[in-house]
Amino acid sequence: MGEMENNKEQKYFELLSKGFLDKVWFLGKLEPCVDTLVDFGCGDGSLSVIIDRVFPGKYRYIGIDNNPDVLSEAQAQGLEVYSSLSELPEIDYGRSAIILNSVLHEVFSFSAFGEAYALLEEMESKKFRHVAIRDMCLNRKDKLPNYTKEIMDSSYADAFRSFLEKTPTEIYPDIADYKVLALEFMLKYLYADESAKSKVYLWRWHAHIPDIFSGYVKEFDSTCRVPWTIRQIRKDFGIDLQFDTHRKMLLTRI
Repeated sequence: MGEMENNKEQKYFELLSKGFLDKVWFLGKLEPCVDTLVDFGCGDGSLSVIIDRVFPGKYRYIGIDNNPDVLSEAQAQGLEVYSSLSELPEIDYGRSAIILNSVLHEVFSFSAFGEAYALLEEMESKKFRHVAIRDMCLNRKDKLPNYTKEIMDSSYADAFRSFLEKTPTEIYPDIADYKVLALEFMLKYLYADESAKSKVYLWRWHAHIPDIFSGYVKEFDSTCRVPWTIRQIRKDFGIDLQFDTHRKMLLTRI
């Protein structure tokens, strides 16, 4: 095996250890006609490594990201990438799927609500055959547990106090709820990057999907927990988190 193949192999197993296999959950659910995948918010294009390993050579992978630094990394790997939806070349959208992996919370955190809606409406107008979404999501506020006490009794109490002081409650009404804030904190407390901590993870994005993607039907819609996150929370806070923090949804064009 040559050096290039060794590097690909190493990259593949690194991605597996980071849970990337869970991010390609949609592959077995796409219609056979689909031959192009548009990865919106592709970063360095790491998802393409897993996709090509699961289905070698089956899909044309196109990445979109507005971060020029990570886009350069993807280009250096020889990937086809663009900085916006409007730059996409002519493709058969009826044979394409757009992938939104952990990107909706970014869109809603850093864009005005109207801008976020406009971006999703632009996606809808392209008439992709499928839209595959995986992101953190506030699923059942009425049944939310309150883990504030457990956090305050942990070694992360000071970090939580600081988090409460810095979190702007005007971003999203639900964020003022201490139950939501406790969950938000436990999803991001290990991040050193302050910009990551400023994002709002637990949006109710699923509530807006039917209105925006009116030309689609939901063929798959499921909530879940991420095992490695659950284990870390159990280790650091003694909490057996029973609340589903993520949602996966596959939309199909009518």
